[in-house]
Amino acid sequence: MEWGLRHEMCGIASVMHGLEQVQVYLSSEHQVIMPKEVSVHEQGLYFVSPFHPLVQDTIFGSPSNVVPLAASPDALLCCEGFQMLIEVKSACPFSERDDGTWVYSPFKRALGEQCVQMSHFVQCQVQMLATQVQHCLLVGWDVEECKVLYVSFDGEWCKQMLSILGMILVLAAPLQGKCPDLSCVPGHAEFVELTKERCRALYKPCTVASAKGSTTARWLKD
Repeated sequence: MEWGLRHEMCGIASVMHGLEQVQVYLSSEHQVIMPKEVSVHEQGLYFVSPFHPLVQDTIFGSPSNVVPLAASPDALLCCEGFQMLIEVKSACPFSERDDGTWVYSPFKRALGEQCVQMSHFVQCQVQMLATQVQHCLLVGWDVEECKVLYVSFDGEWCKQMLSILGMILVLAAPLQGKCPDLSCVPGHAEFVELTKERCRALYKPCTVASAKGSTTARWLKD
């Protein structure tokens, strides 16, 4: 986790340095037009509003809900009339052995080679749900390269996710922290397959140069 936090800035800098490539990628592959002049801003913690249309008729639509949904994007690209989140992933190129020593693992990658990891897809969707931003860049920063993937807000998927998650939380309530039997959740298996399909369909990355730097802060200060 510490490696990822220390290199969020590298992923964001890679996007900004390769912004023209990213803009061409968005336009040609996804028909999304990013203005030429955009600025990048640090983001905080956002909560999904209980008044959001998609959470109505779920446990998350109750103002008294004690399990709020929240997300913290790494950055926001924006200008007048345009917003796009940035979520950076970075894999530490070292692996710890059983004896406590570390070895260099140059083939570890922040993003999968053939499809988006489900956890990354879910994170991007919840971030867009919480911020009500329709676009997100999933950035995989590695020492040798930086891959950029476009993820659009999927309202249909989110609606199913909220329903399934709500049922899981209801079943988990009396179990004192234990996971319920997911086979008892109607539609859970089908929803997992749907999520896998969404992840496979997303894998059309753009590669930009990997910006490198060193800082002990998550964000550089002027």
